[in-house]
Amino acid sequence: MASYQDQKRVNVDFPVWMIQLLDKEARRLGVPRQSIIKVWVAERLEILLFLAINMVINGG
Repeated sequence: MASYQDQKRVNVDFPVWMIQLLDKEARRLGVPRQSIIKVWVAERLEILLFLAINMVINGG
């Protein structure tokens, strides 16, 4: 079973406008583009997991 620290490389194609905005935010924060993408995807998945857990707990 995979742990949370295991990694797998994936390739994702983004529209140019998204890359431009990602790069702008990455420059503003002084981090690589990949870091922005990882954090934003993780934040979204955490929200979805939280909502799913609450649905199970609350029966709905």
